[in-house]
Amino acid sequence: MRRNGTFKFSVFSFAVTAVLFCSQDYNPFTDPANADVYVTSWTFSDMDSVSLFETGTFTMAVAAREMVDSFVFSVPKNRYWQDTVVEIATSGNVQNNEPYFFEVSFCDTGLQALTLTTFRSNGQVVKKDYSVRVYNPLKQKDVIGFFGDTIDFFTTAVPDQEKKGVLYHWTLGGNWNGSSNANLFSSFIPLFSPQFGKGLLWVSDLSEKNSSPAVEFNYSLNDTSKPIIRCINEGLEDHTIVSADTFFAFSVFISDAGSADVDSCSVNGESFDFVNRSSRIYTKLFENLPEISPLTVEVFAIDNLQFENTECDTFFVIFDSSGTKSSRVSVTFDLPAADMATTSQRSYRIHGMAQSTLGDTMMLSCRSNDRVDSIVQKIVGAGEWSWLVSLDTTFTTVEVSAHDLNNDLMASAQRVIVFDSNAVDSIKPMIWEVSADGQILGSQFYAQKSSLLLKVIAFDDGSGMAHLLINQDTLPVDSTSYVWWWNTGTLL
Repeated sequence: MRRNGTFKFSVFSFAVTAVLFCSQDYNPFTDPANADVYVTSWTFSDMDSVSLFETGTFTMAVAAREMVDSFVFSVPKNRYWQDTVVEIATSGNVQNNEPYFFEVSFCDTGLQALTLTTFRSNGQVVKKDYSVRVYNPLKQKDVIGFFGDTIDFFTTAVPDQEKKGVLYHWTLGGNWNGSSNANLFSSFIPLFSPQFGKGLLWVSDLSEKNSSPAVEFNYSLNDTSKPIIRCINEGLEDHTIVSADTFFAFSVFISDAGSADVDSCSVNGESFDFVNRSSRIYTKLFENLPEISPLTVEVFAIDNLQFENTECDTFFVIFDSSGTKSSRVSVTFDLPAADMATTSQRSYRIHGMAQSTLGDTMMLSCRSNDRVDSIVQKIVGAGEWSWLVSLDTTFTTVEVSAHDLNNDLMASAQRVIVFDSNAVDSIKPMIWEVSADGQILGSQFYAQKSSLLLKVIAFDDGSGMAHLLINQDTLPVDSTSYVWWWNTGTLL
C-alpha cells in the first residue's frame, strides 16, 4: 500500500474462508459467487460518525481467493492514500498475508464514500459502497484583546494530534497567521488592519499537503499604544538642539507602535514640509532662528481615526553662531569606525550610511587613493552603502562622496586604511544587523510566520572573519562576504 498513489503487491496463498455444504455435487471452492472481499472490522471510535483527522483501520479478508484476481479499496478523502490496488496470486509457497489492514483518516467533513471493488477471475466485478459521516471538532471562541498583547488560542484537539502529529492554523483577517503542533497556542499580536472581523481555524498534516475545512470565529482587537515621536537632529540633548544654522531643518521619526504609518501629524499646528514615507522621517524648515529665546517646536501625531491614540512632544531649538552648522546631507562611516584602521588583509569592507533630511536622491561613489570604483550606489532619503576596497599600497585613503543628479557634491567622508601583514588583530568582529522581512530583530522577536529568512550583516575590522555561526550552522565566509541569509526552519 502506498499513500497518494497505487501500490500493487502479490500474495501467494490459499483461501481461508469457505462455506461448507454437505453435498457431493456442490463444491463451494469452485463457485465464483463465493469469490469476494469482505470488511471484517474497522477501528474508529464511533462506527458511523468520526472526527476529522482520526485514524481508523479497516480489516479485510478474501473468500475463495483462487477465483479473485484483485480488489481495489477507494477512499477519495483519505489523507494517506485515495486508491489502493491489491492483486491476488494463488500459486507459490509465500506465507498468507491475510488479513489486510488499511489506515484511513479523513480530511473533509460530511458523508464520505468508501468503495470496495472485487475483480473475479472470470471477469465479474462486485462493488460494495460504504459511508462514514465525518464531523469537524475544531472550535475557537471569539478573540477579544489588545494589540501588543500575548493572546491564547485554543481548540478541541483532533484525535490524530497525539498519534500522528498535526498542525493547527489560525488567521485573523488574513493579516496575522499562527501555527502550532498543539491545540493550545499563545502568540504576540502586532498591530494590523482590520482590527476586527472574522478569523479562521483549520488543521493540516505536518507537511500541510492535506488540510481540513476552516471554521470561523470573531475577533476584535483594540489599540491603546501611542504613536512614537523621536527627533533625529544632531546635537539633541534633553529635547534641546543648539544650532548655528539660521535656516534650520527639523527632522523627526514618527510611527505608530506597530511600525505603521500614523493617520496624521503636525508641527506647531502646521503640516511638515517633507515626508519620507519609507523611512517615516518628517522634516520642517525654519528660517531666521531667534537669537534670544529658543524656538519651541511642538509635534503632534494621531495613530488612526478608530482608536485615536495621540502623542505630543515638545522640542527647543537654540541659535548659537558659535555652534556647529548642520548639513542636510551627511555621509558617515560605520566600518572603519575610527579615522584610521590597520588590517593584515589585502581587501577591506567599508560600510556606512548616507542621509538627506529633505529626502534627496544621492549618488554615492567610492575613491581609493586615485582609483574610483565603477559601482555607483543610489540612495533616496536614507540608506546604507558598502564597498570592498583593494589595498595595493601600505596607506590607502578612502573617500565616499554623495552627489546630486547634477553631479554636484552634497557631502563626503574619509578614512585611512593601513595594510600591515604583521598586524596583530585585537578587534572583535562586528555584527551590524540581524533582520527579517526588513525588520530589525532585538533580543526577543515575535514572528507572524512559521519560518523566517534572516539577513545578517557582519564585518571584521582586522584580519577578516574566519566563520559565521548561527545556532549549529556554520555559514561559508570569504573575503567578499558581509551579508548572509539563513532560514530558521519551522518555528515552534
